Amino acid sequence: MRRKRIAVLMAGLDREYQQDFALGMASECAKLDVDLCVFNCMGYSDSVMVRSDAMENAIFELPDLSTFDGVVALCYTIASQEALGMIQSLLSQVKGKPMVTIDMPVDYAVEVTFDDVVSVREMILHLIHEHHERRFALVTGPAQNKVAITRNTTSRRLIEENGCTVTDVFDGSWTRDGGIAAAERLLHNPAGLPDVVVCDNDDMALGVIERFREAGVQVPSDVRVTGFDARKEAVGYGLTTILRPVNEAGRTTVDLLVDWINGVKPTQRSYSLPTR
Repeated sequence: MRRKRIAVLMAGLDREYQQDFALGMASECAKLDVDLCVFNCMGYSDSVMVRSDAMENAIFELPDLSTFDGVVALCYTIASQEALGMIQSLLSQVKGKPMVTIDMPVDYAVEVTFDDVVSVREMILHLIHEHHERRFALVTGPAQNKVAITRNTTSRRLIEENGCTVTDVFDGSWTRDGGIAAAERLLHNPAGLPDVVVCDNDDMALGVIERFREAGVQVPSDVRVTGFDARKEAVGYGLTTILRPVNEAGRTTVDLLVDWINGVKPTQRSYSLPTR
């Protein structure tokens, strides 16, 4: 009997977050005797953008999704609008096939996502009530990104509801260079530095810390900085951050798909994993 095959569409497999997710999928596929085929472009938004965007996107011209038993799409990892459009077109051609999207709802797919709000709330309230901080700057992900919007709006709402102030908001584009640029602007702000810089991921937080240290600003004694994603570098550095169970999410995704392929359709449109 032919082995079952799952196609994965994503970008940035060189990054720790995507690697953890792919490794979770791969380990579960190995356990269930399922083939995993990853179609990955490297055109992820970063300090050095891939110049040949069209050539990077050509990877998504290779898969015939109708020949796969299931599909996983990590659309939120795709920075290129051209590549994202290609993926959305591919997915629409196989409506009805077992399909899981990550952090992006699609009408004909099941979504696997994370409860970021619970941990953002815990962190912001801890800073306000335990450390008595009042002035916050926010360094966000891309403005149209669902994950970035959730993290940013949750932080802002909690800060303002508790009588504190959001002094500045910067789009750091998920990158370390974005964090460096935000820190540079904060250093030249006539109103002075905030009490806390809340960053929507660890890369941006590490960039903020790097630029602050160059300027002689000590973290956390002068300014507190927080991150998100619990990257190994960030955890090793001692950064306050939030863990998404990404490897577990990869395994959960495969389990949902394999059951669906075998005739047991998911009972929910969305599955949310807790953060810590």
